[in-house]
Amino acid sequence: MTVFLDTEIANIFSPFAGFGQLALAVSGGADSMALMALASHAPAILRDCPDFLVLTVDHGLRAAAKQETILVAETARRLGFDCQILAGTGKLARGNLQAAARDLRYRLMTDACHASGVGTLLTAHHLDDQAETVLLRLARGSGVDGLGAMAPQSRCRGIQLVRPLLDTSRAKLRDFLVSAHPNIGWFEDPSNDDSSFDRIKFRKLTPRLEDAGLTPKRLAATALRMRHAEQVLEHAADDLAARTVRVDPAGHCTINRSQFADALADTRLRLLSRCLMAIGGQTYRPRMTRLQKIMDAILSANECRRTLAGCVVGIGKEGVNIWREPGRQGLPEIILGPGDTKIWDGRFRVSLPAKAGHLDPYPVTVRALGRDGLRIARDHADISGARGRTALAQTYASFWQSGRLIGVPHMQGFPAKLDLHADFLGGPQIDPRIRPEPGIL
Repeated sequence: MTVFLDTEIANIFSPFAGFGQLALAVSGGADSMALMALASHAPAILRDCPDFLVLTVDHGLRAAAKQETILVAETARRLGFDCQILAGTGKLARGNLQAAARDLRYRLMTDACHASGVGTLLTAHHLDDQAETVLLRLARGSGVDGLGAMAPQSRCRGIQLVRPLLDTSRAKLRDFLVSAHPNIGWFEDPSNDDSSFDRIKFRKLTPRLEDAGLTPKRLAATALRMRHAEQVLEHAADDLAARTVRVDPAGHCTINRSQFADALADTRLRLLSRCLMAIGGQTYRPRMTRLQKIMDAILSANECRRTLAGCVVGIGKEGVNIWREPGRQGLPEIILGPGDTKIWDGRFRVSLPAKAGHLDPYPVTVRALGRDGLRIARDHADISGARGRTALAQTYASFWQSGRLIGVPHMQGFPAKLDLHADFLGGPQIDPRIRPEPGIL
């Protein structure tokens, strides 16, 4: 019988002692159901154990998915946990279905975390997942960062993602469910047997690879060494960011061009990638070939403008300005009700007060300021310093009600009586030591 010792369970959850609440990502598969079962033991073992909020997602891809989320919710409540079932809307891109489903899953779960005031989300990624990721990255010719595979902790849209089971095998998690929680069932995703997916191809090769010495533990150990090397390189990017980057809370940044150009090539690329991801609201790094073209333009003597990863890169004589590109479809719009907190454009945490008599009736729309909003704002705000930067200002987060502009939190001089908030999430992504500074608008 496979059991987890109290010390093992304590090691999983003790880093979160004193947290008010933790979110658990539970799909209905064996691994995530095991994570939820482990969490049910934590209150009896851990002092100041947090409350657990279970999040489960129906991607809308399979008819059985709805029933699976219902099983998760029923099991969660039986274990004493609150559960939210999150449903996707619209069709997913078929080009890379697994990636599209993953993006939707994290968007819905991080939105739910922000709305519930939860800052940390735990996932059930385990040792075998890590090994498969290393093999996938090897096949794609990845460097240090890619071979570092999944980090124990990372950030996604302002939420801390934690993977506490990376040292635990898939077999141990399943054996634990069968032996310690026989009343907890789980579902097998049919895609887990579909060899058209690269990950599944490598999973089916695992027995042969183990015979050759490529065990999951050895592959995970390689990932750990790569992450240690990556940390050194990221620290160099931190130092460069502190010296050369000015982050504005309105969601853009400026890089000192000459100091940036003097840095080592790897450090420059890391920092540029961070800036593009944070300001473009992107989850993944741009492709290296396209990133290198932007870098070549920055290192040249020319002044020009480029676009990449949802950003405009304005290369001037002394500085590189990076701001959000509206794109052909424009930026998204979301609706806020009383007390709501949501993520807008993957970059801002936006919120309304629970009670606001001066806003009647609700709801409020959050969207990019745009040309029409900028014309209205000119009557209220001092934008004398905005010469040549009106395209940037049009991407600012703005609040509207019944077609009336009621707030632009990052525009100086615009009426600020309303308790409206738009907090840029990308500053720490560029450099955790930087505190955003007020912009010129």
